[in-house]
Amino acid sequence: MSDVATALRWRWLVVPGILLVAVAGGWLFRQLFGSGPPAPAACPNYTLLTQRLTGSSWDIFGLDPQTGVEANLTAMAGDDTTPAWNPAPDRANFAFVSRRDGNAEIYRLDCGELGATSLVRVTTHPDEDIDPAWSGDNRLAFASNRLRVDGQPRYTIFRSRDSGGELTQVSPNGACDARQPAWSPDGSSIAYAADCNSAGRYQIYVIPRNGGTPVQITDDPLLLAAQPTWSPDGSLIAFARYESGPEHARIWVMGPDGSGKRQLRPGSTDNEFDPRWTPDGSEVTFVMYTGGTNLDVYAFEPTLGADGNANGTLRQVTSSSRDDRAPDWVR
Repeated sequence: MSDVATALRWRWLVVPGILLVAVAGGWLFRQLFGSGPPAPAACPNYTLLTQRLTGSSWDIFGLDPQTGVEANLTAMAGDDTTPAWNPAPDRANFAFVSRRDGNAEIYRLDCGELGATSLVRVTTHPDEDIDPAWSGDNRLAFASNRLRVDGQPRYTIFRSRDSGGELTQVSPNGACDARQPAWSPDGSSIAYAADCNSAGRYQIYVIPRNGGTPVQITDDPLLLAAQPTWSPDGSLIAFARYESGPEHARIWVMGPDGSGKRQLRPGSTDNEFDPRWTPDGSEVTFVMYTGGTNLDVYAFEPTLGADGNANGTLRQVTSSSRDDRAPDWVR
């Protein structure tokens, strides 16, 4: 792998394994929620969103892998990353992070009936807000380092309140650095990755949507677990398990209580990360690097054998000449 490619992978494969897109944020909820819902139509022609490397920066692309239709949805200067589709039934938009205004912010792109879109800047806080995630009832969770512990910034999970307008702190104050929130399908809980010993060994926790006592569901002092994502029926959480640095990740699945941990593709030695379930829950989508020249999106349909391990079909979803990351399905 070239020095440039290696540098790009370390830049975006996190420190360690957590996507560090710097985003500023404070809430402009009148803009976020508006006086009424956006046009209730999915982004025309697109079933998948990714962040794609275009030149030296990232943009959000809409794709239909079945037809090959694709378009750059955020073609402006600065990095646009981590798209998060809003699954609320009366919404048609996605959030992402961008540096287009000089520093990173969370934005929302509303999709219209005939392909027209409107861009809304969501955050304006001088500290960093990252990792947007929508619930099915139109609540936006994110990680922010606006709080301080002993004078040092610590990422904390926040979400919009049910009444709108203000924020609810979800993860507790303290030494834990919390990122990558992921809503349960019923909206009752949020899974996230947190480093609670400042050693870079992130583990996965689950906490009620209104905060409370987090439950740690992975616990490996030598490995890192990150990027949790719930299956549509809420029965499983897929995550990336980093075994020896950001170039050695594998996708694993487990129950919401941490039980039944198993590798999605037993024996795989490929570098796999950024997991996301397909809308029907039949496949886990993820980014994979197989030693070629770029990152592509793949999907795996697991079927459990008698030994409890997954035997399934791997298919390639994207085949661009440029890196694709952070896939999320339009649903």
